Amino acid sequence: MVRFANDDPTIHAYNTFALAQNNFNVACIFIALLRDALGEGAPGEIKMGRIGGKRYLATVEPWHGNSIVIYEEHSGMWPRRVIEDGLAGAHAIGWGDFDGDGNDELAVGWREKNFGVAVYKRMSDGSWTKSMVDDGGMAAEDLTVADLNGDGRPEIIAVGRKTANVKIYWNEAGK
Repeated sequence: MVRFANDDPTIHAYNTFALAQNNFNVACIFIALLRDALGEGAPGEIKMGRIGGKRYLATVEPWHGNSIVIYEEHSGMWPRRVIEDGLAGAHAIGWGDFDGDGNDELAVGWREKNFGVAVYKRMSDGSWTKSMVDDGGMAAEDLTVADLNGDGRPEIIAVGRKTANVKIYWNEAGK
């Protein structure tokens, strides 16, 4: 399980700043500038991570959809595997080694119905587990992953249009 610090043993989110609905574009610009500074390029719904030395592609299908799909590089082919199909308005994904085990985990945000942010981890048997990071406090329109405080552990930064907020989820795994 990915552990983010707080009074609750699993997560802690700081509202970096609250947004008026008309300032949502400022938040999107913030995320885009952060991604540009990190060399990630423009926002999108397909990202690459590494697990056990292999490349994995993650995407939301259909666009703004309900499924998180993983494509694992295997002998020159990229077999498709649905790891989640119960989301509504999935819109944001990013990879990072949140637990410090040398393998990336996948952060996912969605913006409809029971919106939230979760982290998916590939287990040694090939299955994927889901750990909620924010259950209902973030209708994620976009997110990025970066080590904001220089401690070697990536944080999740998410922006929500419907919830009119930006949150940094400080990673305190291993503390």
